[in-house]
Formats: sequence, C-alpha cells, structure tokens
Amino acid sequence: MNLRKKFIIFMGPIGSGKDTQAAILAPKIGYTIFKSTQALEEKFRNTKPEDPDYEDMIKEKNMWDNGILLTPHWVAGVVNEAVQKLVDSGVKGIIFSGSPRTLPEAEQEIPKLESFGGKDAIVLFKLHVSGGESMKRNSLRLFCQKNSHPIDPEVAKTNPSICPEDGGKVIRRTLDNPDVIKVRLGEFEQRTVPAIEYVEKRGIESINIPGENSIQGVADDVWKELSKYTLND
Repeated sequence: MNLRKKFIIFMGPIGSGKDTQAAILAPKIGYTIFKSTQALEEKFRNTKPEDPDYEDMIKEKNMWDNGILLTPHWVAGVVNEAVQKLVDSGVKGIIFSGSPRTLPEAEQEIPKLESFGGKDAIVLFKLHVSGGESMKRNSLRLFCQKNSHPIDPEVAKTNPSICPEDGGKVIRRTLDNPDVIKVRLGEFEQRTVPAIEYVEKRGIESINIPGENSIQGVADDVWKELSKYTLND
C-alpha cells in the first residue's frame, strides 16, 4: 500500500517503549507527539479547589496514583479536545503514545481521528514485551518533571537530580512503584487489549513490533514498516 498517514498510534504494555519510539520517530517525519499522560497531568495540576469539578478531579487523581485507569469518557473528552486543537493549528500529523487506553476511550477517540481523513489516515503499531521485562524497565524509569519526557538512567548517573536536556527536576513517578506496576499490567490486559482489538476490527492498519530488541532495533523495525507509506501531503 502507498497511503498517506496522518495519525500514528503506539500501543503496548507499560515499559514497551511507546514514549521512546514516539520521540525517535517524530523529528524524522515532522509529526507532533501527543501523550495522554501529559495532558491528564496538566489537567490535574491546573485544577483549583474553587473549580466546580475539583472533587471529581481528586477522585481521578487518586485512581491515577494507584495505577487504576481513569474514567474513560472523561479521558476521551480531554483527548479529543486536545487533538482538535492540534489539528486546527495545522500540524502535519500526530503520534499517539499509549492512547486510547480503554475500549470506551477507543470508541470515542478513533471515530474522531477517522473524521479527519478516514481509516487510511491511521496506522497502529503494537509493541510487545513480556510482563517481566515491563516490570524491570518501569522500576528503573526516570522522568523530567518540567516536560514529562523520559530520561536515560545511564545519562542520569552524571547528575541524578537535574534533567540534562532542559534543567528540570529528575523524578520517579508514583506510577512506577512496583506494586502499582503490577496493577497497571493487569489493567492493560483487562482494559487496553479490548481497545486494541476494537481498532483492528475497524479495519485500521495494525503492525506488530517486537519490543524487547534494542531501542534502535525497535526504531528500525518501525521505520521499515512505516516506509511503505507516503507520510507527506
């Protein structure tokens, strides 16, 4: 096939490399990365006690901190609003890192993407890693508090408290606590796998990628598959 793609979706269990591969691919093709995690964290930070939905936000935040997926329809609303703004701003294309996470989210988000260019405007990459590998990777993960991007633990050894890219504080997320990781892996199997199946049943291109190879090896596999499509207007 030789189809123009505007939306690329990376899905897989936690620690499968979704954020990493999105960060590698985006500058190569000029697409904008959309992370539902970052969008939700911004919602949590920006909600104030005087806001009418503050109590609901507190409930969602407690679920978030314990590794439980949030209320799907609320998440989908946040995502679709943000995606519409990006499309309206004229971005070339969008790479989704881990979204949608549940079937109800997929049922709201995927038709929204199709409305911009049909099923042929979307391609899904499924990154596969074992539960043991996911646990290992996530227990070591570090993030920049300022811009939410992952930090290589080896790079962080030079200065374990300051992000080498933008000077933000280096943090470990509550989401990467071992007990929370186990919950999140269970959530993936029970709630995200049905979302993946929904995307595939709609006839959207779906590609399996082994995620336990080296970072560059996975990136090469993604690029090999993506090179089959025309990505430019």
